[in-house]
Amino acid sequence: MDKIKVLFHTQPNITSFNAQDLNGREIASRLNEDLFEIYFLDVLHTEIDSRLLKDNIKIFKVSKNKFKRKWDIFKYKLLHKYDISFYVRVFKQEGYFLKLLKLFDKNRKTIHMVENRLPYPADEEYNKQAKYNALHSNYIFPISKQVQKDVEQFYNIKGDGIIHVGVDTSLFTPNFNKKNNLLKIISCGTFQARKQPLLFAEIAKYYPNCDFYWIGEGELKNEVQHKKEQEKIDNLYLLNNMRHKELSKFMANSDIFLFPSIHEGFPKVIVETMASGLPVIAFDKYGPEAIINNKTGFIVHSKEEMIIKLKILIEDESLREKFAVNSVKRAKEFDWNKIVLEWEKVLLKSVNSSK
Repeated sequence: MDKIKVLFHTQPNITSFNAQDLNGREIASRLNEDLFEIYFLDVLHTEIDSRLLKDNIKIFKVSKNKFKRKWDIFKYKLLHKYDISFYVRVFKQEGYFLKLLKLFDKNRKTIHMVENRLPYPADEEYNKQAKYNALHSNYIFPISKQVQKDVEQFYNIKGDGIIHVGVDTSLFTPNFNKKNNLLKIISCGTFQARKQPLLFAEIAKYYPNCDFYWIGEGELKNEVQHKKEQEKIDNLYLLNNMRHKELSKFMANSDIFLFPSIHEGFPKVIVETMASGLPVIAFDKYGPEAIINNKTGFIVHSKEEMIIKLKILIEDESLREKFAVNSVKRAKEFDWNKIVLEWEKVLLKSVNSSK
């Protein structure tokens, strides 16, 4: 039997911290080498994730020239023979690709993951493109129960089943012997409005005897830095993106994960911190189903409740320890090795489907 050829629409570079690129690398590196031949297009020309340097994975470099690069990407995606185009993205160019694919290569299957609640808090054009690309893919997989409900409501389709994103539980592991002089309360994500980094900075002011760390980059970082300086929030630290190996160590040596985002799908960072032995506090806005309320952390409804629940965890060491143990157990349910087995079934089934 010939190997199934899968083109990944994600970047293979270890320097990309984009969620889709991270997920693509996790899945591709684990797919059965005897069953799948995998292709990536390298746009960034930076260090390749070493886990992808395998005989069954081919990486094509595209031109660094801005205009030629678009043509290279389009040419590879459209003219090369693949069985499955995986992880279709929300780009206008992807929409053109899907349209032409139906004309020239109807046998190739396209798979799209819906990773955030709908509609996405962006401009109308973005949501229009997201809907078009989803509806013109052969298979659509929401990543959470709430996202599936949104797909049914806004796209008027059921989707093809829920597949969560996962966590590498061999990398993200707990440290139950940490002894921080001051509790380390962390968050992680892009500095953008929906993630609410300014609220994280505001909450840090309530607890000057704890250290607050936000890891990430983005458009609001300078604004948060300005707030820190103007309001003298000396216990707030803004850190750059970290590679997973560095991030896992930092998480394991922290105490609480405070996640003030109000728009997500199934945040991978939550299961990563849970695997690292941290209790989590997050808003209910998107249905953070990895968290078991009052067992692995707290799901809260307002800023005021977030502040109260954080105070409880800061003051109650035994509760933190209890939640930490429960979090590690819960995170194992989302191990990437289990998630990839679900993807293997989907990929195998899709090749033989007439859909």
